[in-house]
Amino acid sequence: MIWLAFVGSCFLLAMIPGVSTAVILRQTLRAGRSSGVAALLGNETGIFLWAMAAVFGLSVLVLASQVAYGAMKAAGAALLVALGVRVALEAR
Repeated sequence: MIWLAFVGSCFLLAMIPGVSTAVILRQTLRAGRSSGVAALLGNETGIFLWAMAAVFGLSVLVLASQVAYGAMKAAGAALLVALGVRVALEAR
């Protein structure tokens, strides 16, 4: 019974619009349906990979290790900078 409540609450929380919803809508309006579907699949793949990492204990490892957390933060920042530069160059 508790699993049913858990799945129900996950379903309801997933329906709350957020940043990912805005990105998917923006991409769909900007480049069409196939691009929106690609953004959706990319978003869901990222969520799935993070969930699997959490299941297998990566979250605990990152919380326990300052070095791992710092490396992960730096990699994420580098990715965001690269994406920003790419968007800026494409806007020209």
